[in-house]
Amino acid sequence: MARRLRKEAQNDAVSWSKMVIVGLIDRMGGSVTPTMLSNAEGMSSANVAALLRDLERSALIVRKPDEKDRRKVWISLSDKGRRALEESRSAREEWLRRAMEQSLSHSEQDQLLALSELIERLAGSGSSGTIVDVP
Repeated sequence: MARRLRKEAQNDAVSWSKMVIVGLIDRMGGSVTPTMLSNAEGMSSANVAALLRDLERSALIVRKPDEKDRRKVWISLSDKGRRALEESRSAREEWLRRAMEQSLSHSEQDQLLALSELIERLAGSGSSGTIVDVP
């Protein structure tokens, strides 16, 4: 399912890897440090830094220095970043809705919705405790 959602996201104006970071910022409360992103996503700090530079160039994020520790930087979504995330999520939700209506009976749709809650709970119970796969 995640692979298919990534395929659907290829129509987004923003790449999948960037949308993963944008979605992660949103799910982590909207204001995070690069280290928090690296740890949550299991990416190297260099890879996260490169994605953040691209996101900043695209005006999807805003960097703000920490008031107490000037070495620390807080990352949040810009208005443009929040709109891009919402558009991406909406497009994938619409694809999923259409796919369910075309491929599943009403009973199967109900079963899938019930199972999705269990799957989400399982995904959140791992060692990191975060759900990261889909923006």
